[in-house]
Amino acid sequence: MGEQYDLYTGIPPYQVDSEPSRDAAEAILDSVSRLQGAVLRELMRCGDHGATDREIQAATGLSGSTERPRRVELVALGLVVDSGRRRNRSTVWVVKEVGQR
Repeated sequence: MGEQYDLYTGIPPYQVDSEPSRDAAEAILDSVSRLQGAVLRELMRCGDHGATDREIQAATGLSGSTERPRRVELVALGLVVDSGRRRNRSTVWVVKEVGQR
């Protein structure tokens, strides 16, 4: 990653059913790269349904070689997690909820 992150363990995630929490999460988008922000916005839009890498790519117009590393970075920041579900044999990714491990 080209940017330096001086954040404790990542940016605070949001509670899916809480508009104020979602607003706060959206406010952090300035702290992540533009491409990470595109991936994070798409996953926020998907909510609990989540999205696979291919679904994120289709929605954002990013190539796989651009989207996947940005999603990996968001996972490393603690913002995105594996939902534990699969769709078409692919991992479904979701935005981490407050209190989720």
